Amino acid sequence: MSNKQLASQNKSSKSPDTFDACSQLANAIQLSCKQDQITWAIFGVFWPANALLLVALFTTGDFPKQNVGIVVSIVGFILSVVWTLIQYRALAHLVFFESVIQRIETKYINLPSEVSVSARINKDLFDQASKGTVGVRRIMKAIGVVSAILWLISFIYFICLIPKPIICP
Repeated sequence: MSNKQLASQNKSSKSPDTFDACSQLANAIQLSCKQDQITWAIFGVFWPANALLLVALFTTGDFPKQNVGIVVSIVGFILSVVWTLIQYRALAHLVFFESVIQRIETKYINLPSEVSVSARINKDLFDQASKGTVGVRRIMKAIGVVSAILWLISFIYFICLIPKPIICP
């Protein structure tokens, strides 16, 4: 049977208003898990990149030269801004998939809250399981911004080493 025949058979066997909510829930959970992995991979790639830039400042073991400090600081700042934008987007996709999971569980399947996969619905169990932990998403959002600010401070410091700089007192 050809793909066109299978597609027309599937169209005729299901109305456009119906879908298999359990299959869709499984898909949303898989997408959420994959997005979580992507989010951590992004986090895991940019940390070593920032560390390498920091090492580049002190390759000789002495305080870096001004031109090296300026270039590395600019690259670090740009890297941190890009990191932050990518991280925010990845986290937004994760929130989206979690919202889809919540909607399917409440609107289409009507699962009791005690067995819900969604942490927003199964709040009591989630709070019990995550007691004493830190909100990692807030840290993930903040760390790129903090990194960008630190690189910007580094840039300003190296610029101020120039004799009679324009922007420094």
